[in-house]
Amino acid sequence: MLNKTILICISVILLSSCANTNNGLTTPKFDQTTKSINQPFKTLALTAVTFSEQVSAGKFQTECSMLQTLTDSILNASNSASIIIMKRQHPDESEYQLSVNYIDVMPHRWGFLAVRPSSNATLKITVLKKGVPIHRTTKLIGSAASLGACDRLNKIAIAGGRYITKWLHSL
Repeated sequence: MLNKTILICISVILLSSCANTNNGLTTPKFDQTTKSINQPFKTLALTAVTFSEQVSAGKFQTECSMLQTLTDSILNASNSASIIIMKRQHPDESEYQLSVNYIDVMPHRWGFLAVRPSSNATLKITVLKKGVPIHRTTKLIGSAASLGACDRLNKIAIAGGRYITKWLHSL
């Protein structure tokens, strides 16, 4: 009986390991050069990320580092894309500007039959040229992966930076 179970375990391991091989097939890669030619902007000036007036004042604004984490995430994610994003306090009117605002933040949100709280935040992203919005979008991002509110909000900020870079790349 023991020999049969050992034989079955070995055959299952061999079959599962052989099933995951690539068999010489390659996956097509995304060509970033053709997409970057169609973009009207290649360099963006990132203004300071802020909370809008609609966000109620809370401890998360002073205790959590959401603004700095989102700024760092945008700058780090843009390194892998073909868009150059530079942080500037007072950008020139002639260059493209990236404005990011948190328009809604819920640090503790309880769902039906939830064991622990979750968090969500809504980002408003705008690309400006000479003060006029050219492209804009809003994105609701949520997280329930961490137990602490600041940890969840920082994960949301990191995901927001990745989303912003992918959105800019898709324009």
